[in-house]
Amino acid sequence: QLLQQHRARREGFAKAVLRSGGDCPFGGVSRYRAVCHIDWRRGPAAELVRSTRVAADGDAPCPESLFVGADVSLGIMEQAVRSMSVGERALFAFVDGSGRPVVADVELLATVLPEAGRPAPLEA
Repeated sequence: QLLQQHRARREGFAKAVLRSGGDCPFGGVSRYRAVCHIDWRRGPAAELVRSTRVAADGDAPCPESLFVGADVSLGIMEQAVRSMSVGERALFAFVDGSGRPVVADVELLATVLPEAGRPAPLEA
């Protein structure tokens, strides 16, 4: 259903909030780190292709750290994460570069501002 809404819009992404979060403390901040769980689903059947909620080889699940405002590879996900508040869980639908539908189930766990006077460290 979310993918159908997105196809009708043909721009950016479609968003469906599963759980509301609190206030958005960094509305005017250009760069910050967003710590989140993300499930990536692709194709018409929304097949799970990657998840930070599911541990591999018995390890503990590990959230992902996104460098909002600093990592150009985030693409449309930067706008998606910027639309969220801490504690929120939402589905985002968009089309990837090859024209395939993608759904990201994102739960924003925390946001971290860079330290004053020092640039935010970039992790590989």
